[in-house]
Amino acid sequence: MPPVNLSDTAQRQEREVPRATGDVWRRHPADVARLVLALLALAVLLAVAGWAPDAVRNTSQDLVDLVRRLPGPVTELLLGIAQLFALVAPPAIAVWLVTRRRFRLAGTALVAATVAGVSMALLQGRLDRLVPPVADRAQASESWFTGAEFPSGSYLASFTAAVVVLGAASTRRWRRVGWWLVVVGMLLRVAAAVAIPVNVFVTVAIGAAAASAALVALGAPMRRIGTATVLDALHGLGVPARDVVEVDVDARHSRTFRTVDHEDGTSSVFVKLIGWDERAAESLQRLVRAVRVRGIEDEHGERTSARVARQEALAGLLAARAGVRVAEVLAVGQTPEEDGIVVLAPLAGRRLAEVPADEIDDGLLREAWTQLALLHRARITHRWFDASSLFLADDGSLHVLDLRWAVVGADHELLPIHGGGRAVSHAQ
Repeated sequence: MPPVNLSDTAQRQEREVPRATGDVWRRHPADVARLVLALLALAVLLAVAGWAPDAVRNTSQDLVDLVRRLPGPVTELLLGIAQLFALVAPPAIAVWLVTRRRFRLAGTALVAATVAGVSMALLQGRLDRLVPPVADRAQASESWFTGAEFPSGSYLASFTAAVVVLGAASTRRWRRVGWWLVVVGMLLRVAAAVAIPVNVFVTVAIGAAAASAALVALGAPMRRIGTATVLDALHGLGVPARDVVEVDVDARHSRTFRTVDHEDGTSSVFVKLIGWDERAAESLQRLVRAVRVRGIEDEHGERTSARVARQEALAGLLAARAGVRVAEVLAVGQTPEEDGIVVLAPLAGRRLAEVPADEIDDGLLREAWTQLALLHRARITHRWFDASSLFLADDGSLHVLDLRWAVVGADHELLPIHGGGRAVSHAQ
């Protein structure tokens, strides 16, 4: 069954979510997707190294010869910087984790780093056969602290694994910092002529695979945006509210809130929060869908949470203008950490999937197809149009829910696409 966001479900069906006091851990589909991709990349790299070792060695020799033209002091400076960071980073990270009492996260990172380091050490002998002699001589040279072979491939693999694990509990900004450090470490090893590109990419792939396997096996912490952050974001959008409470309406890939406007608990708006955890949870699903159906992922490039929220708001506004019954879009924005927020007018009723079959008559079915026809006439494809994305209001009207996956300005090939790549046919 396709994922469903039920942001417009009636408030009488809501269940208030207790406010979390610590980390919430769970297994993430994104980690499965990352594990699959890392293993595929590792397999391709090892296959290339095994099938064409001479070509890899000759290419590496040319690159090393080019890098070796750098002045000696420059090479020593690059190695010294890499070694200084390699010595300082582990204790700094350990202190940060201990002071914040993130012991489970520290344990997971340690397990992943150990597995990555040992795996790389076991594979190092095979990879060393691809290293040209001039790189071997570079590894034997001295640097600021120790030999030029430090930080080794095992260290870089362990560091990559730690970055992936810690990134699961970090903000987007710090995840970027971590990956930039990994990239810098890769470039420094190549620039100092102590490693060749194939070995460096294999090292990073091993680290990512080990970390993803650890997160799949042990779970990953969810980054839970607090209600205070949501309330501040709403105030920034000009939405008045005394408080915000999180509610459970069986939504997937989004968190849902409602505002508390008065002392009696009445609410005037419904809020959807699309955070990094919610976006990452879709990774495996998007990967499978892209493989199954060519062209269904119409937007290439990074779709951040804030962009997803704006896309849903835009689709909702255009759909309403075309006469489609949807929840009124009141505002759209983002938190300081770029989590997307969509503010909607609440609806009272129930999903069509929850309506007993004997209550669904021909008129209701005709209305469902009418709403779909109006969407298509406005060049909007819903992509998850089924009974779970239709909402029967208390007044008997039928509304379309969850335009998060919708595409505006869709062409004739994309318009018939239903959930997961299935096509639907109807009379326009």
